[in-house]
Amino acid sequence: MKRRSSDDHFRTAHLGEGMRRRSVRAGMVTLLSQGARIALSITSTMLLARLLRPDDFGLFAMATTTIALFSVLRDLGLSTATVQRKELSQEIVSTLFWINASFGILLATAAVITAPLLTWFFQDERLTPVAMAVGGIAAIDALTIQHRALLRRQMRFKAIAFAQVTSEAIGLLAGISAALLGAGYWSLVILRLSATSIRILIIWLVCGWRPSFYFDFSSVRSMVAFGGFLTSTRIVRYVSRNFDRFLVGRIWDARALGYYARASDSLPGPVNRLMMPIAGVAISTLSRLTDEPERLRAYFRQGIQIVALLGTPAIGFLFLDAHQIVILLLGDQWSTTIPLFRRLAPAALATLGQMGLHWAFVSLGNAGRQFRWECFSLVIIVIGITLGVRWGVNGVALGYSFTSVLLILPGSRYCFRSTPLQTGDLAGAFVLPILGTLIAAACLHGIHSLTSFAAVSPVRLLFDSGVFSVFYLITLILLPAGRKTVSDVIVLLKDLRKT
Repeated sequence: MKRRSSDDHFRTAHLGEGMRRRSVRAGMVTLLSQGARIALSITSTMLLARLLRPDDFGLFAMATTTIALFSVLRDLGLSTATVQRKELSQEIVSTLFWINASFGILLATAAVITAPLLTWFFQDERLTPVAMAVGGIAAIDALTIQHRALLRRQMRFKAIAFAQVTSEAIGLLAGISAALLGAGYWSLVILRLSATSIRILIIWLVCGWRPSFYFDFSSVRSMVAFGGFLTSTRIVRYVSRNFDRFLVGRIWDARALGYYARASDSLPGPVNRLMMPIAGVAISTLSRLTDEPERLRAYFRQGIQIVALLGTPAIGFLFLDAHQIVILLLGDQWSTTIPLFRRLAPAALATLGQMGLHWAFVSLGNAGRQFRWECFSLVIIVIGITLGVRWGVNGVALGYSFTSVLLILPGSRYCFRSTPLQTGDLAGAFVLPILGTLIAAACLHGIHSLTSFAAVSPVRLLFDSGVFSVFYLITLILLPAGRKTVSDVIVLLKDLRKT
């Protein structure tokens, strides 16, 4: 294989030609890889839920909920700064690499120091070694931050997809093997460690870029400032999206958090995993179009439309068939998660809208504005969750969902102010998918009352998903605006065929 020159890793001028084709191809590669990752995640969930106990998942959730903060911090926002910046050099990226690597070492040390505090907070002595291990895993991943950023900047999403899918498959095998050998909650740590180690190795091999022994902070000062705003934003967002878990783990116990975490990971989790990597494609594309407002707005509308068309019906179906999905996926012992599963559905839907805001904030360089919005959102979400505590764990889930949905409209107005984008670009993308989802759900509910399938069976789940999909598509096709949307998707598919 021919080795790429150093400058090849930093050039982006050639990406302007055929941007639509590149974006479509990158989006499809990302969707396919995420489909494979979701399949692996479902397989992992089905097997490990039967091999481990709810409190094993709860204990791991306690460690990851808090130590995951290190995952937020280790990036320092510098990967996004690398993707967003117009001009780069070997010296600049090398400096950023050493900043990330040094901070990773610092976070690994912090994980060791803070682990006993988690044990004190959650009153579970098993947490100390688990938190140390999980924190260390998060820290070593800092060695690939700039490599992944360069791959995203070059829109080499196929290489990123290969690294992610391969590493997660190997991690899954390692985790299941450990669980079969009786490792208990340590099998979840082994799964994470194996996947991270393999991903680091593959990313270094496929990227080809190597850092120089060079450091000049003055050359990256503006990027560090930009990344500082992004990191602050991520910290605030991390707290707002994990405050519910903190509360459940603290007020109740590891078993209750195990149920709550499984419900949260089984509903918003797969949807987020399918949609979030699209954000990488969207931000990479929109960042190249900041000097072309009309094209930027067109690409934004088309991107968020795809997210809405795919994500909205998926969440609606998961809500409707929650009983079957939970029992088939996790087993009868997890039936407690069914009401939680349904109460978290609105939060999953709100995540799709929040994704569009994130695209706009980052690609347009409005990191400071995003930070201020996330601070305001945190206050509202904490109030909603706290008010829900009086109704137990289900109340916590409802409080989180209600406030997440409530914040979308004011968030879009604040985000799009003085930009080429408009609130209608975001809201309009969800009108048809929500209408189609509601009609499909009503039709499927009516058919349920007329059929005699077993209450829970793979055949019924397959039948339900097929019927739901058919009615959803029919609704889109029958509506004039829906036909236009379907036509746009067909054009995208034709573009993909050409690539």
